[in-house]
This record gives sequence, structure tokens and C-alpha cells, in this order.
Amino acid sequence: MENVELLGEQMGRTFDQLYRDTWITFTNTTFANGTSTVTVSQILDRNDLDRAYRALMVRNALKFTPMVMASQNVGTSPIMPAFWGMVHEDIAFDLRHLDGFVLSSEYAGHNGVLECEFGADKNGVRFLSSSQGYVLAGATGVTIAATDVKNTGGFADIYSVFIVGRDFGGGVSLAGDNGRVITQPLGSAGSGDPLEMRQTMGWKKYDSRVVLNQNFAQEIQAAASL
Repeated sequence: MENVELLGEQMGRTFDQLYRDTWITFTNTTFANGTSTVTVSQILDRNDLDRAYRALMVRNALKFTPMVMASQNVGTSPIMPAFWGMVHEDIAFDLRHLDGFVLSSEYAGHNGVLECEFGADKNGVRFLSSSQGYVLAGATGVTIAATDVKNTGGFADIYSVFIVGRDFGGGVSLAGDNGRVITQPLGSAGSGDPLEMRQTMGWKKYDSRVVLNQNFAQEIQAAASL
């Protein structure tokens, strides 16, 4: 049972990486305090989110989630109709400290809150976090020299924040039992295991994902605080 749980976690993280590597092909990018990757040295701020939100609205990107109305519960907040944003855990730390950011625990309603959802921006972006978020490790000639943010060898690590609207991408499951753990019991190898000493466990998943409309997707490149 413990191994099945671990394999399930591994499968999820693996597909976080695969989907992330698809999103890095986004062609619309907002750069924190700069105009290219090599000029970025600041952490995510309110201006970055506002510019990315505006860019999606101008291109008629559609929201995923409806308005979460205010309630009479103490310490709760309404949430605007929202896009989805996907970030690395290091960026999630900085987002939580931005003015106008609402933690998921403070939503006026909790129907439809996803497992990795940690909060929402006031404009209307609900954020998911993963330890597998995209990071470009600092390197001479690729990123700028900076030691006051997370860095590699004195050069800023650049994190990608992906914000998407409805129908930005699509995918299909390529098998009816998509994503499962397979267990082969002791002795299942037959003559290859005459003393029935070997048992195997593993997972497999068939999947296909593609970006359909670059206009409905926006990337922000930013540094992360130490």
C-alpha cells in the first residue's frame, strides 16, 4: 500500500514536468523589470500580474471559473471570475505576500477548489503550485548577475509563471484505464524466478497534450526571493 501511494505521487510529479515542458513553448511573455530573460532580476510584483492579466483580456481569453460571491463569514473574500495560473513553490511564497492576494482558505466558498490551489489574485487568477514548476537555473550569458534573489553561481534563477484561459490547450487520454499502478506478484516471472523471490510494481500512463491557442496563454518570467 505504501509503494502504491509513492508510485502515484511519482506519476503525478512526472506529468507535472511533462505538461510544464509543453507550457514553456508559450510565445507571449511578460518580463519582470525587463524586456528579455537576461534582464530579469526582480521578484514577481503587482505590476507583472496586472500586465499579464491585461494581455489575456485584450486577446479575448476566456475565464475558467465563475465569480465566488462574498459571504457573511468572518475573514473571507469574494473571488473574481478567473483564469488559472501555475507556478513553482518558490513563486507561490512570493505571491502570498502581494497586496490583494487571497489565500484559498479565505475564499467565501470552497466548491471547486483544487488540491494544489493555494490562492487567487484580486484581478481574477487562481493559482496552483508544484515543486516541478519551470526554473531556468542562473547561467552566464543567459541570466543576469544577481545575488539578492535565488541564484546559481551568482546569476539569477528565472521562474516561469503560466497563466491560461479556457481552450488554450487540449488533450486526450489514449487508453481506457489511463494511469494505473501495475503489480506483478512473486513467481510471476515463471522460470525466470524459480524460487519466487521477485515481485515488481510500476505505473504507466498514456496521455497527449498540446497548446491550441497561444493567444489564450501568457507567461511571466520573474526571479524568486531568497
